[in-house]
Amino acid sequence: NSKPETWVLGKEMCKAVPFVELTVAHASVLTILAISFERYYAICEPLKAGYVCTKARAMVICLLAWALAALFTSPITVITNYNSTAEYRDGSLVPVCLTHALTFWPIVFFLMIISLFFLLPLV
Repeated sequence: NSKPETWVLGKEMCKAVPFVELTVAHASVLTILAISFERYYAICEPLKAGYVCTKARAMVICLLAWALAALFTSPITVITNYNSTAEYRDGSLVPVCLTHALTFWPIVFFLMIISLFFLLPLV
């Protein structure tokens, strides 16, 4: 009996789900970017790549990618809002989880995220 816009997971999950989704997406972009740099280095500097590209360094870079992704994604927890009494089209009250980008800082956040994680890696 749930409506499409109804959020049944509560306030905590309203903050957590967008955070996890964006963190995974951004970590994927950073990991692929790191792999691309490593492959470029292995091709352009093959003699140095043997001792520069190590498992330990790869592990540190992967952990750093996830940490940076989580750090840059953390503002989404402030932007996302849970409202337990939103009015549905038929007049009934339903809980909703919304991400509004109507003010200055949320717009800046989304523009920064698009620039850092999608436009910049294309260059």
